[in-house]
Amino acid sequence: MRFSFALPFLAFALVSPSTHAARSLPRDELNGIIGSAATNDSSSVFGRYPVGPATTTASFAAEMEAQWETSQQHPSVSAPYMVCDSTPDVSGYARSLNIASVCSLPNIGDRVIHNLPERTCFDAQLFSAVALTCAGTDDHISVTPYTPWLKMSFESLFSSLRNSFDESTLPDKSTIETARYSAFFAEKLSNREKAKKRAAAEEKLQKVWEDTPECVRDGTKDTFDTIFSFQVSKSALKLYQSESAAFVHPRCALNLVQSLLANPFVAAVEFDPVVITSNHEARWIIQGSVMNGDTMVLPLHDAGITGLGQVAQMSD
Repeated sequence: MRFSFALPFLAFALVSPSTHAARSLPRDELNGIIGSAATNDSSSVFGRYPVGPATTTASFAAEMEAQWETSQQHPSVSAPYMVCDSTPDVSGYARSLNIASVCSLPNIGDRVIHNLPERTCFDAQLFSAVALTCAGTDDHISVTPYTPWLKMSFESLFSSLRNSFDESTLPDKSTIETARYSAFFAEKLSNREKAKKRAAAEEKLQKVWEDTPECVRDGTKDTFDTIFSFQVSKSALKLYQSESAAFVHPRCALNLVQSLLANPFVAAVEFDPVVITSNHEARWIIQGSVMNGDTMVLPLHDAGITGLGQVAQMSD
């Protein structure tokens, strides 16, 4: 995979894996845990663009090593990590206690993301020194820093760019209609802290916009602010394409998403499409999905069960 620019928090230089990456889980094992854009083989579809997720085991290992090194270059900045314990023949709870003791992370058990007989994993926001100490203390404990594209699923990324993969469309001519993304904070923050993080992230997005030819189109007066809104909403940053904006080039969107993902205070980014109600179709689907010619068959409605003046209860 080729990269067209460097992000402030992540060095993309391809280096040989060293002892740092060896303390982390390999790509195939991570894919079984979180199924991210960085680990899914289907991410090769993004190979048509010069920026995006790693597509090989070697490039992923290089990104992992680069993330370890970058974290060490910012020792006072915490970042997201995945901490896993593979101690055999014990419960997930026992593994959480082991990590809490070995790594001095008393509340690690509150953030479990994976629990199977062979391994239990947790999310944690750590300083690089803590992460290195934790990774080097117990042979059954692995610590994996979240590279940018580990923070987004392949399905979410592909869905957001779906219409740009029409084989009849040249890569330099394709566009996407709904560039809408939510970037979730890795920690609980005060409103003041959220505003500060938003400002820092927006400054990086503005620079990416200006440095990406596919964002700044010839003959237009488009700016980042005229095409996108960027606000805080509860626990996430919302990067939304303006409704009246022209279509966005997928290379521009990929660069902007990668910039969001690279922030150490961001835990995950998801495609956040406009919600559309489909009650007309939904009522037919839940009543059997049967057509009589061009007419929907609605047996419950035919029996007088329409919901009007009726109370339904469901327990799980």
